[in-house]
Amino acid sequence: APEPVAAPPGLVFAAADGDVVAECLDRRLFAFPPSHASVLRAVLATPDRGAHVRVFLWDAERKLLHGIFKPDAQPGDSADRPVEERAFTAKPWTGVAPPPGAGRGRTKFTVQLRVAPIKAFPPLAAAAVADVLTFERPGCSGAPAYALSAEQLTTLSRLFVGNR
Repeated sequence: APEPVAAPPGLVFAAADGDVVAECLDRRLFAFPPSHASVLRAVLATPDRGAHVRVFLWDAERKLLHGIFKPDAQPGDSADRPVEERAFTAKPWTGVAPPPGAGRGRTKFTVQLRVAPIKAFPPLAAAAVADVLTFERPGCSGAPAYALSAEQLTTLSRLFVGNR
């Protein structure tokens, strides 16, 4: 049996473009591809359903980190089915979810987490977080590693608080 995944202190979700970032922030819904279901299962399995985990959103197009959020899981939310089946299917995002039956089919980002802001902070630029996050490629390119250590979380939190 695979070893169980522990809930990390912090999570970074990544969005490829501004349309997806706007939808994530408007819906307060962040998503992973199905390959990351185990980490969300671990978060939702904690006694507080992940409320102690801190969550961030990386805008890969603009190279900005949005934060600080916390999971806001509702009864019935699961890593095994999407919160919103049509999330991330409307292009361009207009701020209004497509009505049932509209949109471009079902989402490919089925591992979804409802989030709530802890406090509204301005996003941090890549230069501020480049030494804290680990990216797929140099120059803050690609997606950052999704799991944050306690040390990374503390550093990011200080950066956000100092950026007000």
